[in-house]
Amino acid sequence: MPSRDSNAAPLSTIVDRVVQRGDGDRPAVWTDDGPVTYSQLLRLVKIVAWRLRALGLRAQDRVVIELDDSVELVAAFLGAVRMGAVPVPINPWANFSTQAIAHSHAKLLISENAELDIPCEALTGTELTAATCQDIHLQAPPEPAHSEDQAFWLYSSGSTGHPKAVVHLHRDVSGACENYAGEVLGMKATDRCLSTAKLFHAYGLGGGLLFPLWHGASVTYLRGKPGPSALCAAIGQFGVTVLFSVPALYNAVVRRDHELSMPSLRRCVSAAEPLAPAVWEHWQRKTGIEILDGVGSTEMLHIYCSNRPGGVVAGSAGVPVPGYELKLRPGRMDDDDGEDEPQELWVRGPSTFDRYWHNQQATRSAFCGQWFRTGDCFRLDSDGLYWYLGRVDDMLKISGLWISANHIEARLAAHPLVNESAAISVEARGSNRIKAFVVVNGDLITPNEKPSLLASLRKWCAQGLPADHVPHHFELIDALPKSTGGKVQRHILREKLTSAPQSESRESNV
Repeated sequence: MPSRDSNAAPLSTIVDRVVQRGDGDRPAVWTDDGPVTYSQLLRLVKIVAWRLRALGLRAQDRVVIELDDSVELVAAFLGAVRMGAVPVPINPWANFSTQAIAHSHAKLLISENAELDIPCEALTGTELTAATCQDIHLQAPPEPAHSEDQAFWLYSSGSTGHPKAVVHLHRDVSGACENYAGEVLGMKATDRCLSTAKLFHAYGLGGGLLFPLWHGASVTYLRGKPGPSALCAAIGQFGVTVLFSVPALYNAVVRRDHELSMPSLRRCVSAAEPLAPAVWEHWQRKTGIEILDGVGSTEMLHIYCSNRPGGVVAGSAGVPVPGYELKLRPGRMDDDDGEDEPQELWVRGPSTFDRYWHNQQATRSAFCGQWFRTGDCFRLDSDGLYWYLGRVDDMLKISGLWISANHIEARLAAHPLVNESAAISVEARGSNRIKAFVVVNGDLITPNEKPSLLASLRKWCAQGLPADHVPHHFELIDALPKSTGGKVQRHILREKLTSAPQSESRESNV
């Protein structure tokens, strides 16, 4: 079993450590109004901790945080941890707070939505950080934290439509920060980070808070839903060196008719969805920077399998992150003949979650001993590289053969007019067929051209895929349904087939 460091520094002192080693004047967060230093951030964190204690919160009480990425969110999150409470960041645009409060039995909601009718105390982020208190109140040390204490919860992204509360302990943080951010990314104090994934998501929490602060680096945030223009502007304005983003946004940036000059960038990371080789190659060609594609999950806190700088194999998920073990096991699919069944990835490592809150059945089914069953299908090649095939429930069985939707989507991603796509299995005339939902670049095609595009998409797939991988049906849609973490919600696409009539001008049966 990969070791967990029971003596690792707790999350509650993540900012203190930077200040104590004499780096309090270094920037921690870059904003439009200038940098917030580590000393300034520590004061905000202490103010929040004092305010929560004054409200009567105790160790292990839950605090739901419903804020957009900001200094206030960072202070609220770390302030709660400092006084021993358990922060639960959630999507501020999902109308999920009432459900989260009821499920977590939270004692406090931190939200900018003052109109909420909720069964607990509520404050805004500004009210927390702007509180006036005497310096003597800020001298209290962090609440002692054991490695087995709860540090924070994250709600899973809900790619299946049923988010669960994932409980992470203090011991989990050092594994991700040291093994991935430290050893794989080589993160250092001079780095400036930006994550387009939000802090309420595990991928965003790592890249946008845990990693930079753990290593004494700095971070900046994009408010609202990040787009390609805002992303490029922020990289230039703040001199971002390490970027955490998702395939759809990398693709959107390179599809723009603009020259890309990002001299500050030294590391680009992609996760949440597979990165198509065509997108990787386009980005590398336009920027000169390779993207490190990796695989992670809320349960494992961050990326546990990744490509390495200077050794990227486009389309692969790379190799295990140091400290993590991976193995492939027979999947959990309903396969009568059992032949050529895709293999499910199991992982164990130092950042494995403790449990799903109040969901023993899901927790039991997620583990086999110390191994976490990811629900993802992979293959392992002779070079030791892992290749993503799809979710266990999303593998396509056509004419007795298992087919990876990822292969189909990677081919479509190479089409010059396609932004992204998702392939699913549909039943037609008593047998399974493949249907591809496709999002095209609306700036490059008119509505009148869409019917002819459907035929060309089939030809494009036929030229680059085995015959049994070519979709039988294509449909153009405006956007793919996605979870808060950027994962395609294929169950919504399946529901769409039975709940809404299809437009003849935008669908092709071939």
